[in-house]
Amino acid sequence: MRKLGETKLKLKSTVIAVFIASEENSAITGVGVDALVKDGLLNKLKGGPLYWIDTADKQPCIGTGGMIPWKLHVTGKLFHSGLPHKAINPLELAMEALKVIQTRFYKDFPPHPKEQVYGFETPSTMKPTQWSYPGGGINQIPGECTVSGDVRLTPFYNVTDVMKRLQEYVDDINENIEKLDTRGPVSKYVLPDENIRGRQLKR
Repeated sequence: MRKLGETKLKLKSTVIAVFIASEENSAITGVGVDALVKDGLLNKLKGGPLYWIDTADKQPCIGTGGMIPWKLHVTGKLFHSGLPHKAINPLELAMEALKVIQTRFYKDFPPHPKEQVYGFETPSTMKPTQWSYPGGGINQIPGECTVSGDVRLTPFYNVTDVMKRLQEYVDDINENIEKLDTRGPVSKYVLPDENIRGRQLKR
């Protein structure tokens, strides 16, 4: 950037530099990147190319792993925990579904050979980082819950492909939810007599 400023080169493209100091901020909204987006100051960058230069944990680098946030909203059936056979436990459903989703993700997006060449310490990952539910008594099986997390993707895989695959995983589990592992003799994700099926919605 300094060299461009000193030499005043006539370029075919416009160079825009964005300096941010709130990358990891989530407590204070409306500042940093959020403010730039709100004011439309990043609109010119949508067509690319875009180079993200980060210090990471060692030295300045270009092209670290990208991040895809996700939410998995799971619907079951609320009931008293003393009669679990009349409930669909969304917590159990979420845990078993997420196990399948993660297993399939790591099969489809394994460590890439170029990650070692470029010194990546970790491969692409997909994992939960937050868990929430509406609340209630400890003797109550909730009717829903939401698991949130992120995908950290190295540059050797396509973001669109990953998002498409994640949705496919969820759709397949919903269509074949009877085949999902259960926990204990009364754990189930379908109540045929009531025509109720547990369900996941990826966002």
